[in-house]
Amino acid sequence: MSKYGEVFKSIAPNFKDVMYDLILNDPLNSKSHDEGNYDVDRMDYILRDALYSGKKLENYTHEQYKRKYAKIDKHGNIMKNADGSIILVDEKSDEPKIPIDVYERKSLEAIENFLERRVQAYKNMYFSGKTQASDFLVGNFVEYAIEHDDSAKELKIFIEQLKKQDVNIDLQEFLKWEDIRFYNNCIKVGESSKNEHVRGFAGMIIPNLEALMYITYSHLDLKNQRENLNEYDNKFIEKIKDLIQSDSDLSLMLKDKDYYDKNCLICTDNDKIERIRSKFGDKVLYRETTVRAYNLTIPLYIEDKNGNVFMLHEHPERACDWNNRKETVKVLFVSIPELKMQGLSDKEIDEIKEAFQEQEMPNIDTMNKSNKRKINMSLVRADSKIEDYFCI
Repeated sequence: MSKYGEVFKSIAPNFKDVMYDLILNDPLNSKSHDEGNYDVDRMDYILRDALYSGKKLENYTHEQYKRKYAKIDKHGNIMKNADGSIILVDEKSDEPKIPIDVYERKSLEAIENFLERRVQAYKNMYFSGKTQASDFLVGNFVEYAIEHDDSAKELKIFIEQLKKQDVNIDLQEFLKWEDIRFYNNCIKVGESSKNEHVRGFAGMIIPNLEALMYITYSHLDLKNQRENLNEYDNKFIEKIKDLIQSDSDLSLMLKDKDYYDKNCLICTDNDKIERIRSKFGDKVLYRETTVRAYNLTIPLYIEDKNGNVFMLHEHPERACDWNNRKETVKVLFVSIPELKMQGLSDKEIDEIKEAFQEQEMPNIDTMNKSNKRKINMSLVRADSKIEDYFCI
């Protein structure tokens, strides 16, 4: 028995069975409030990620609900009246029932506003063109590095072990692979690969040098833990120090904050996407994602003006058809180093660049100014620099 199991058993001999019953039958409706359509977890990360990305997102609070009981048939399905409202029964009734949490009618507008803001957040943040391109290119880079390049031996061994373990993953080993360990392997590829285009590809996967310093500063808590780091982390800090002082190809790539944008071409205009795909075929990468605003399998229950209870997607006063509300995000992109790795000529690459650049792109400087985050990102002292924490 694990140490956690021993702790649980010390609480109560039947603790395991109690937890199993809670998960299986969910009498507290935990799934609805933790993994549902309208839960505090999503509220937290959408606000957090909007702040991180500089996106403007209106604040909101969770609406109040009250516990009621819905009548169920012999198959466990919730029963409804002829008008589609839920058949409710008393808590003490002997009729078969399940608990449901019901929001007041005045909450309907706030809940619908949140669902709409959430689907837009998914469209513009989590599945934006740049996010999808970045995620896909990281996967391509890792696949190429472990199959064709000896510079990332540590990463290759780890991926091979994951594949062998299938679902029985060594969690302790998996948790060792945080950002620093991954980027350290990417740096090795960027410095040591015999293929110059692979080295250029690595420069796109690793954050620019300033961002890398901030990630390391935060992840290792250099403000408080600088003297208590292990050998691996200290070596990584020394590597960052070398990159700061170096004028190597990788260092110059990472010091160029526009390196990624200059080497990753992205198109999200649907008409433009079709024209480029028809002309260049599989030389360009295409992704399509459908984001649904509402999960019908975990419905929300809301009263109407008469006090009857409906599932949101069947509510007579709903403002949106939540049964079909979705956004389809299409993105076309290419990585210049990857095109060179595939053997495309400079002429072919220039043609692809020209096709992408025909799309009118927003002014990045203007966007950054309008979405500037209004929080204090300075370090400990007004006269300090991020380089100070890397012994420069």
